[in-house]
Amino acid sequence: MDPALLCSRIFNVQAEGTKMTQSPQYEVTRSKMSLVLVVEDEPMIRDFVCEILTEEGLRTKAVENADEAIDYLNMHGHEVDLLLTDVRMPGSMDGIGLANLVGETWSDIPVVVMSGHGTPGSDQIKPDVLFIAKPWTINQLLNGVMAQLDRVNAPLESMSNPPR
Repeated sequence: MDPALLCSRIFNVQAEGTKMTQSPQYEVTRSKMSLVLVVEDEPMIRDFVCEILTEEGLRTKAVENADEAIDYLNMHGHEVDLLLTDVRMPGSMDGIGLANLVGETWSDIPVVVMSGHGTPGSDQIKPDVLFIAKPWTINQLLNGVMAQLDRVNAPLESMSNPPR
């Protein structure tokens, strides 16, 4: 789907009086104030994604391609709690390549990949990477991001329920 059309549809919903408010299901999570690195080459989509995540109490750093994301991760990788990336973008690497590189180099950072150009094959993307198809709903985006953050932030089962 054309990114401008996706944003147009999303912004039209907002213009018709729908106000984004914090979802109660996310009010008390360990994911709050997590830093999400958003990699999206379409400015309207990038800005809208950051607005959605910020409204939910997350911090965002937005870049427009994988090269900028890698530069940021090299300097601030220890601060990033989640990578949210589009698949198709200009530069030396696409979002699948970036997701795989992050999985190898910064393995503690969970990854969410989004695309309007089909689902990547299992041979292209690691199993712990979450894929969200465009056009997504705000709830689909938030549920995916929060699930990945909560998965990583959740205490180990053995630690939360010690054997007796």
